[in-house]
Amino acid sequence: MCRVCEGFSIEDATALAGARVTENGGYAIQGVVGPGGPDEGAESWVYTVGLLDVADHPELIMAGVAPSTAASVLSMLCQSVVRGERYLVDETIDLGGAVAVVGAVHEVQYERDTFSTWYRLTSAGVLHSEVLEAVQIKLPIVSPTFGVLLSQPVLADPAARVWAESGELN
Repeated sequence: MCRVCEGFSIEDATALAGARVTENGGYAIQGVVGPGGPDEGAESWVYTVGLLDVADHPELIMAGVAPSTAASVLSMLCQSVVRGERYLVDETIDLGGAVAVVGAVHEVQYERDTFSTWYRLTSAGVLHSEVLEAVQIKLPIVSPTFGVLLSQPVLADPAARVWAESGELN
């Protein structure tokens, strides 16, 4: 559940997110749960905060995937980014049982609340990059590893939306 929903102030939720970034060596993974809850991925998304600072790499985002699956995949990818790996648009990533595709993220996504924790941490001085840049990690529609994925918005499309009334996980 989101920290603010639990009674935390925006400032306290931001401080906790900042502490996660610091404790994790400069980046963290932020989950946003859709109305179906944490087990339903269709309207949830998970993204990184801090890769721009720690590795000069675009932030990563997965949408329409169960938050636990997305967090697991992004955690693995973040570790490789910190070691020097780069994930560029239109490349594929072998996830050992599935092949993900790296997609663009349209700039309109940066104007919505899709990356709100990134903006709050930047405003708070925890993150220092001046311009947000992200890439989308898209899993195959069906894979033996991740099951059936029905609704992954293509964030390169300016009309694509992630759930608007977010409940951020902290």
